[in-house]
Amino acid sequence: MKKLYSLFGVFLLLFITNVHAIVEPMGNTWVHDYGNIISEEAEKEINSRIDSLGGGAQVVVVTVEFFDGYSAEDYAYKLFNEWGIGDKDENNGVLLLVSMGEEEYYYLQGSGLEKKLPSSALGNICDDYLVDDLIDGDYDRAFVNTVDAICDRIDKMYTPTDDEVVNSVDGRDYMLTRLITWMIILFVVILIVAIVFAPKRTRRTTYAPFYMPRPSRHYRPSMPRPHEPRVYHRPSSNRGFSGSSFRSSSSSRPVSRPSRPSSSSRSFGGGRSRGGGGGGSFGKR
Repeated sequence: MKKLYSLFGVFLLLFITNVHAIVEPMGNTWVHDYGNIISEEAEKEINSRIDSLGGGAQVVVVTVEFFDGYSAEDYAYKLFNEWGIGDKDENNGVLLLVSMGEEEYYYLQGSGLEKKLPSSALGNICDDYLVDDLIDGDYDRAFVNTVDAICDRIDKMYTPTDDEVVNSVDGRDYMLTRLITWMIILFVVILIVAIVFAPKRTRRTTYAPFYMPRPSRHYRPSMPRPHEPRVYHRPSSNRGFSGSSFRSSSSSRPVSRPSRPSSSSRSFGGGRSRGGGGGGSFGKR
């Protein structure tokens, strides 16, 4: 009789253990299709998309026939923690659980994603991409689109900030590009300010500054200013010559002086332009 009770106790223990057991993870995949509803092509696409995530984030898809006595919430919670989905420090894993026999689904995220990827956001994704296709029997499309939408949200969260970029090799190139861009912008601004607020040319300035085009000029040589001629007088002394005599008048005739240029002559008077003229180009950006 005791042996009978012992065998019954062992059988009951095994039954309880089997009832409360959850599935084990499959090897080398993010898609654990115990419900056998996802094609190999869709699994490869899903795995490739999840592999591209950064920050140690993980998205795991699990399909089962039944929850084996658990509620959907308890099964997902137990599976998530026993498998250890997501990075240990970041707690950035996401579980998508579907039971085909019970026709229920459940989504669960790690504690590190509760603020950045709340349950309301996951619910909206499932409403948009999962539920209708599950009802229609298009399972591949349901899981591929749902996982892709979740990964898109995670990618946005792990976009590198300025501090993270500086500490990486790629980030140095990124910061160098930004620095060069800002230097070019600063140079253009300084050049525009210099052109707008350029000082006017002084009277002795021959040419405009280097950044302004040189105005075309047609110079003509200026006429020299006439000077007052000197007047020479012959001496009043008489000089005699044999056979004839020559006597100069007491008043000598002045040498004819050159006439002054009339006021209508086209000589330059020495005036100078202040400049400021220039030209440019225009075009569509």
